Amino acid sequence: MIAGICGLLFAVFAILFARRVHGEHWLYAITLVALPGIYSFFAFYAGEATVGFDELIFGIPFIAGGLLLVLSSTPQTLMVIGALWILHALYDLTHEWFFINPAAPGWYPMFCASVDFVIGLYVLRLAIKAKK
Repeated sequence: MIAGICGLLFAVFAILFARRVHGEHWLYAITLVALPGIYSFFAFYAGEATVGFDELIFGIPFIAGGLLLVLSSTPQTLMVIGALWILHALYDLTHEWFFINPAAPGWYPMFCASVDFVIGLYVLRLAIKAKK
């Protein structure tokens, strides 16, 4: 519960920061690239290279999507970015079904899912506004 609330607050801070630096498109796209790296870092830190590489393989859609979408700013692009953020939130919530990552803190998946879901919804909202 606390991890979810902290994630929500962090997401609001991240959104405000992105608005402040006029990065509401590119920042959300490029940050997708980093998301799989966080879980990988936990695994590599624990000496679990196999899990770390598996985390990166599962992260390919987010890495590729972020890199491909960083230079485009259409409403359709924003829809894809928002969908990828929400998809990552679902990945966070089901993470333990795929991996046992010994160095990932127990609170982290809920924290990350909260951040991802809020940012995903916000980016989808931006896409809808841009279509109008």
